[in-house]
Amino acid sequence: MAMPLKLGEGSDNKTYRGCVDEGGCISDYVAVAITGIVITFIGLGTFFIFFNRNTLEIRAKHVPLLLLQSLASVICILAFVMTRNIFKVSRKHLWQSCSVWQLWLEGLFGFGLLMSCHMARAYRLYHIFVGRRLPPLKSYQLLPLLLLPWLLAATVIQATKGVRNLPECDTSLKWRLLIIALHVSYPTVLIASAWRIRNIPFQFNEFKDLVKGVFLCFVFLGLWGALYVAKKVEEQPNEVLVLTGRFLFIVTGDGFLLFMFLIPILDPFRRLLRKRSKFHNFDTMGQVLKVPPSGVLNLPMSAFSFDQALESLLHHKKFRLSFLAFADSRMAGENVHFFDEVRELSKIPSNNTVQRIYMVDHIIESYIKTGSPMEINISHQMRSEILGTKDLADSNLFKSAVKEALKMMELNLLKEYWHSTFFLHLKEEIEADAQIEYVNSLEQELSSKKHYDPLLFSDNPFDQLIPFSDELKVKGNREVISRNDESAGRFYIEMSGTSLASSEMPSSHNKEPRTYPMSFSSTPGFRFVEAAEFTRDSEMHSRISPRLHDRLSVNSSEIDEGNTDCATNQLHSKVLSNSSK
Repeated sequence: MAMPLKLGEGSDNKTYRGCVDEGGCISDYVAVAITGIVITFIGLGTFFIFFNRNTLEIRAKHVPLLLLQSLASVICILAFVMTRNIFKVSRKHLWQSCSVWQLWLEGLFGFGLLMSCHMARAYRLYHIFVGRRLPPLKSYQLLPLLLLPWLLAATVIQATKGVRNLPECDTSLKWRLLIIALHVSYPTVLIASAWRIRNIPFQFNEFKDLVKGVFLCFVFLGLWGALYVAKKVEEQPNEVLVLTGRFLFIVTGDGFLLFMFLIPILDPFRRLLRKRSKFHNFDTMGQVLKVPPSGVLNLPMSAFSFDQALESLLHHKKFRLSFLAFADSRMAGENVHFFDEVRELSKIPSNNTVQRIYMVDHIIESYIKTGSPMEINISHQMRSEILGTKDLADSNLFKSAVKEALKMMELNLLKEYWHSTFFLHLKEEIEADAQIEYVNSLEQELSSKKHYDPLLFSDNPFDQLIPFSDELKVKGNREVISRNDESAGRFYIEMSGTSLASSEMPSSHNKEPRTYPMSFSSTPGFRFVEAAEFTRDSEMHSRISPRLHDRLSVNSSEIDEGNTDCATNQLHSKVLSNSSK
């Protein structure tokens, strides 16, 4: 290998000219090292795309096009190195020829494929968000058409042997102009495509990505043109200029291709590293679009009934989650997921067409298209009608498919679900929650109404908080009993006895038992729930659910005959502690 010349030596030095003409200078190896680093980053980015291909933000950028971009970038980088005489290449074999690297790899499958992927993405965005319909041509059908100009130009130049296999690949002037025209025409078409979707408020910055790509493309073409002109101005360019131009061409080309590849995935990659992504932690497009969940969260548990149609049952969040878990355990959850996402779509206002189209496109890509990850079983005619719709924002687009999905769920899942452990757990949870909701409503009713009671207006703060505190202080013949008023659906506590000590109490209170509704609460302040433990009626305790029984804060085992003072002291301490708060 020839040693590179120091910058001060003249142009007649054969060592320096050999390095320039045959390759192998120090600057060339530095450029190769930078190229290797860039290829490594592109490889890591490709793995990131593949392993995160199911995240919503990556899927919105169209994963097949992203993978093709990574392949085109690597091919183009290698072609830059092979056609700029970085290595000493004899070019005796076909794979070493300039026509293969410059025309087919650098032009057709490198720069041409890279720009075609961006143009295909712009084409798809225009038809979906502006035309409100799926694009008539799929990506794998459009890409060959976009690459056709490169294919024809490469074929003609190859047939006329327009590429010269010098130490550094070169072409005649007319073919060089044709190649330059192709390099300029593709970003120009991409600008026109991006301009037509400039007013769409995209959720994942699709328009900004296209604009950044076009800007970088023209910057690189400008630098490439300036270096080429500087090299061709003189018949025999300065050696330093040749080496500098070759180095800068490789380095700027590497930077351009790296950033063109990273632009679509840079934001999700940065958010993932910082663990602040607002998209990748979401499971559905509805969560990304901030659509309210399809289950009715505020439906009272006490009003819930299983004697309803499946469509009505799925409106309830707890039932929907339980049924979905059961369906997933049977590897048949796609219909439930589809129904859930269509319900989220119905909550998006009809005038918000962009969000509706985002949601529709997500549903079609996930459930409707043949070969989709969670393809539902619908008829071919129904599938064709959805895919061929003229308005993606149509509110009735999935109406027939939802009916078909409900039939499939009722036929294949619902009967088996009623006998599953998922349903038994749901039933127990709903019954417990319904009881909690009911007794909490009693507390609100009690706090909102001010019943007349002489003890409520007593000067004693303890009496104001516990209306039946006088009865608990009485020593003598008295009994604490409880009863469950089935007709009213409420629990009551009764304090009865004739030897009441309060002289201020009206005579009616000495004859009739005092009855107070119980309130189970978790809110701050005194809770009347403690009174529930002042009973010897084991039947009442058995009627209280374990969840409610755990919330009782006074131990009933400590309440027996002759030990009511202990219970009173406990109540006193609880009232005083809550009053201080």
